[in-house]
This record gives sequence, structure tokens and C-alpha cells, in this order.
Amino acid sequence: NHLHRRNQLGLVNGIELREGEDKHYPADPGNVGHGRGWAAPATDTRDWKTMRVPGYWQSAGLDFSGIVWFRREVEIPAKWAGRELTLNLCYCDKHDTTNFNNVPVGGMGREIPDAWLWPRIYKIPDGLAKPGRNTIAVRVYSYAYAGGIMGSTMDLNLGPDDVALSERIPLAGNWHYQVEHNFGKIQPLSLQQPPGPGNPNSPYILFHSMIAPLIPYAIRGAIWYQGESNADRAAEYHTLFPAMIRSWRDAWAQGDTVLVGSDCVPQPAAVHYAWGNNPQCNLYIMRVCRPLHFEPITGRGRPAQQPSQNQASRVKLV
Repeated sequence: NHLHRRNQLGLVNGIELREGEDKHYPADPGNVGHGRGWAAPATDTRDWKTMRVPGYWQSAGLDFSGIVWFRREVEIPAKWAGRELTLNLCYCDKHDTTNFNNVPVGGMGREIPDAWLWPRIYKIPDGLAKPGRNTIAVRVYSYAYAGGIMGSTMDLNLGPDDVALSERIPLAGNWHYQVEHNFGKIQPLSLQQPPGPGNPNSPYILFHSMIAPLIPYAIRGAIWYQGESNADRAAEYHTLFPAMIRSWRDAWAQGDTVLVGSDCVPQPAAVHYAWGNNPQCNLYIMRVCRPLHFEPITGRGRPAQQPSQNQASRVKLV
């Protein structure tokens, strides 16, 4: 199974690289926080700092990839004590190990492709929740890009399944955190690879592989999704998007073909990115590249039973 190959590839910032789902990225050096009692209710967290959850830890000043523990104490009412509870943690970017009162209750790792797209919905088994103070501890491992506990504040909660959302314990807000491993700033895989065949970020490869073969055929229009890996550089679209549209229209030589561009709207926890923060840029592009239409999309994935790599919820031609 390619997800479980463990061939050593080298070192990045002193951290071993391994083959697998997260190929060429730092491997998990091991869970040392649990041995230090970071999931134990009795652990004193007065010297831990706090961070708003949901949110990327880069937005809180931790400008690196690595492993960060998050802890929060919750008060369980006596009528819930001993019952099975459901812990909703939205999304953990990328892998997690989640504990309740020092007992592992869930986690997603290398065995789950694109684990950061899956909502974390974990069951607290009968007998584990006690009346009064209880401790949730989440170990989040992010080998590149952003890291943290992500999603909507409404989807972070704890309670029995038969209790209304308004009666569950909300978990959005300040959590204590502690850094277990700091990998430094890890270059995305696309930047680790030299330009050329196999690297989709080479200047020519996407056009020659995916657009040029279509040019001999007639075209009525196109729907284009911007992607998200460069969403923090939204201002560049002022130049790049019109240039792309003009080059496509010139290549087909059919006049002003219609193009629909998707526009990611801001999400409650997506503060690390610039989604939807450049409306003037979009208006300029629409003026100079008519006929062109921008359609807002949410960036939400599919339900938990059907996670998808394509996070666009809808794009339509008008």
C-alpha cells in the first residue's frame, strides 16, 4: 500500500522525510506530548498560551509547520455524565489525535488521503464523561501550508446526539495550546520539485497538456475555478486573469467567448487567506474582459460521508 511505505528520503530542517500520502514532507517524529501529560486533566496549563479556535495557527503568529496541542476544559452537566457524547471538531489541518480525559477517542492520519477535508466527529464512549470539569486535548500535525482546527464556529460543539444544537456545549473560542514540534517553514512540494515534466507548476505544462489539445475544436465558453493555493496573493489576479482570458480567446480566434470565473467568498476561519478580499480586482477584470461573469462559491466540502477534493459548492453559467 503506497500510503504506508516508509522509505527514508532525507531531512528537512533536521526532520526525516518519508514516502507516503504526504510524500516529501516531514514525517511525524512521535507523540511526546502525551507522555508529558498534555492530555491529562490534572496537567497545569497556566503557562500555556491561548489561541482562538477555529483558526489557522499561522494567523496567531505561529509561522511554521509542525505539531501543536490544543486543550480546552468543559463543564459536563450531571444529566450527561456517563452518557455517550458526540464531539464535533470541524476540520483538523492536516492530521490529528484527539483525547477526552486522557483517553484517545479519535484521529485521522496518513491512512486517510486528504484528511484535512474530513470533518472530525468523534464519539465519547459511555462512562468516560463525568459531571463537572472534563478535558479535551487535540494534537494537530501539519506538514506544510497552514495548520490548525478549522471550520465554522457553529460546528464546534459537544453533547448527546438527542440534544438540540442550541443546548450543546459550544467549543469555539480560546483554547490553550503548546508547540510539540516546530518544522520551520516547509516549502510546498511544487516548489521542491524542479521545473519540467511531472511538476504541474512549470510555466507551460498545464497549458500544453490541458488547453492546447482542445484548441482545434470549437468552443462556446468556459468555466474556470481559481483554486486556493495562491489565495493569499489575490491582487495578482488583476494582471494574470485578464492575460489568461485574452490568451485563450486569441488562441481559439473565435472572438469574445464567454468565460465564467468562480470567486471564493471568505469563510469564518479562513482569515489566513485573502478570499473575497479583492472585489475591485474582480470588477476591473469583468470590465476589461467582457463577456465575463464571476459566481461566488463557498469553498465548503461535501458531507462527512462523501468528502471531496473539489471544494466548490456551485458554479453556474448565466
